This record gives sequence, structure tokens and C-alpha cells, in this order.
Amino acid sequence: QAALPAACIEIASKQCKRPVVREALVRRSGVKEADFRRSLTALHLLLKIRRQISVNEACAEFKCNGIKGEVRHTLEVYKREFWANLPADKREAADFGRPVFVLAALFLAAKRHPLLVKPPPEVELRRAGGDISEQEFRRVYHEMETLCTRCKMAGGQTRAPEAVPPTAAEGALASASAGSSAGMSARASS
Repeated sequence: QAALPAACIEIASKQCKRPVVREALVRRSGVKEADFRRSLTALHLLLKIRRQISVNEACAEFKCNGIKGEVRHTLEVYKREFWANLPADKREAADFGRPVFVLAALFLAAKRHPLLVKPPPEVELRRAGGDISEQEFRRVYHEMETLCTRCKMAGGQTRAPEAVPPTAAEGALASASAGSSAGMSARASS
């Protein structure tokens, strides 16, 4: 309960685009970081606010700053490869803004570099993202792992279709991602 005011301040500051230092909020509220994160997640769900998580925030939250560059690279490769596999008519709707993508990239990078960082528990990652189901997290994680591995086996060259629009770089298909991943897997196997 003591973490709720601090969590409210963080949410309000982000909505106003005036971020505050989380460590200072946690310190002043006198609660543990884990309690603060739980309160923050509960408030996001209660208020139905889509939580935005940057690579920097995710790495700091899970103490994985040593692999920040790898997380960014993994996410960028995934976005390019996923976008390249989409039918042209669905590319405009690509939205990688949901936290599941950043958190899955963090999990994948952490698992690839266990000597640099301790991979965070999957359940904590899902909780940090708010309303991420186990099924959605695992689907995105496995899809990301497959696309990144395929790209690496191809010599690290990612396909660069016509032009990747800026919106695709910031955000997967919210409505079509479930359907397109099955189609993408079918195209990949043929």
C-alpha cells in the first residue's frame, strides 16, 4: 500500500512526458523495489494504461545494463525480419509498441549471455509488462528466437524491403500478429 503514491507519481509523470527518477521515488516512499513494481503494474492494469517500456528502462529494472546493446540489436533484427515477412497490405498496421517485444528481446539476450547477466525470471518479465499472458510471451519469444537465429545463419544480413516506415520501427500487428505468425511459419517451412 505504501508504494501506491509513488507509483501514481511515476505514471502521472510519464503521461505528462516529464519522467522522474524511479530510484528517488522508491527511496522516498520507503518500500522495496519489488513492491513498487507490483504496485505500478497493478495501477497500469486498473487504469487500463498501456505501459511503455524502453530498452533502457527494462535493462535498468532487471539489472541487465551489460547487455543493453544486444537487447537493442535483437529487437531491431526481429522488427526488420518480422516486417519483411508480412504481406504488403498488413505492413502499415505493424505496431511493435507493446512491452512484450522489449521484454522478450531482453529475455533472449540475457539467455544468450548468462555470464554477463542473470536472466530474469519469465514470470517477472510478464508481470512487468502488465497484461502479458504466458502464451503471448512465449509465442513472441520463440518467434523472435527463430527469426534472429535464421538471420544469424544467413550471415547476419537482414532483409531491407522497400522502406521500413518509422511506425513499424516503434511498434507488431496487434490484431494480425497471431494470424500472421502462423502464416509466417508456413512460409518459412516451404
